[in-house]
Amino acid sequence: MAALSGRAASLLFSLVGILLLRVSASGVGILIVLLLAQLDRPGARVPAWVVGLTSALFYASELLGAPLFGMLSDRNGRRRYLLVSPIFGAVGAVVVLAAPLVPVVLVSRLFQGLSTAASAPASLGYMADATSGDQSLRGRVMALFEVTTVAGIVGGVAIGGVLWDHLGLRAFLPVLALYALSWLAFTRVRDVLQAPRAEHPHAGLPARGPHATPHGALLEALRLPGVLAFIPAWLAVNAILGGWAAHIGFLLKKADDPAQYLVGGFSGTQVGLFAAVVGALFVVGIVLWGQALGRLGALGAMRLGLVGLLALCPATYWLNHASPGQSARITLALAAAGLALLVASGFTPAALAHLANISEVSTGDRGAVMGLYSVLLGLGQLLGAMLAAPLVQHFEADGLILLTLLLTAVSALGVVILGARPLPVPAHPALRVEPEA
Repeated sequence: MAALSGRAASLLFSLVGILLLRVSASGVGILIVLLLAQLDRPGARVPAWVVGLTSALFYASELLGAPLFGMLSDRNGRRRYLLVSPIFGAVGAVVVLAAPLVPVVLVSRLFQGLSTAASAPASLGYMADATSGDQSLRGRVMALFEVTTVAGIVGGVAIGGVLWDHLGLRAFLPVLALYALSWLAFTRVRDVLQAPRAEHPHAGLPARGPHATPHGALLEALRLPGVLAFIPAWLAVNAILGGWAAHIGFLLKKADDPAQYLVGGFSGTQVGLFAAVVGALFVVGIVLWGQALGRLGALGAMRLGLVGLLALCPATYWLNHASPGQSARITLALAAAGLALLVASGFTPAALAHLANISEVSTGDRGAVMGLYSVLLGLGQLLGAMLAAPLVQHFEADGLILLTLLLTAVSALGVVILGARPLPVPAHPALRVEPEA
């Protein structure tokens, strides 16, 4: 009982640390955007490509760093990389505070990406370690991880905007305090002692030597059963999120298009309210799904999540082609879209639970396997933003709906393949995973 209580407390502190880290990182992100807007003035314009480059550098740093930190967390334990992640983020905030210049902002985004690269595989690897053999607990923990991620991002944007209005550049100081609190929470996390690495007899993976590289560790993780089929399913869903996140705010705020309800005519406050409501629905859906994952299984929940994504397409299309005076139609369309989003939100914790199940085949590679979360998240966000651009250019909000429909089909194909190839049972009896339907 004492061991269970210690595990529960450690998991709780890891989730609190992640929440504070996400709030801090999201806060720095919005503060940097607002700083760039302030620096943009006659005679010293900030080009659009520079604004885009700040995001590109963040994701590039995360994509390159996640395999490295995933491998190192397998070798040296998760805790030390949880502790280093807020330090990277704080350094990124300090350099901007010390020298609020465009080149320094770009350097800051590299540190912010490294912070996420260090925290994601270490935290997910730790949660997979701590919930090994308990599918019900794993479902709840992975759902809580997604809740903290979404709540942290939404909360960080809101807090950052308020702090900037009141403090200007000094708004980075409270964010530094949040990074410090995140670091303190991570000091209470305790690594889970694992049994010696036991490869599945059919996995065909050689034991990793002391001179393994991050690239090699990632390749080994890609060779695990179920990983290659999982990639298109998870990547496609992340690309949907990336496409909407990159373009919907601009579409809502631009000049009004009477042919599409979701294009133009909305104030900044309404755009912010839209983001808050979507974030709240996503959090509520993830919490509800966390209670059901243990019964449905990861693959079953992923299938239902895709049904929600598919239903979201006609609901948003119906909303997008309503006239402003059609209040009943708008209300019904919003309700239908909200319900579809609640169902679709189950895909992300289910995908994380499935990734953790994949890692059971080779517990010594957990950090590398769970590091795929960050790699595919960042890559999906980048791909979604780029794939959505020509569709939005030609079809505006309808382009985002079309993107969602196409990528949902891609993800569904990946889930079908996953269902046709059940995961093997791990060799170590303490790490047994119940087969998924």
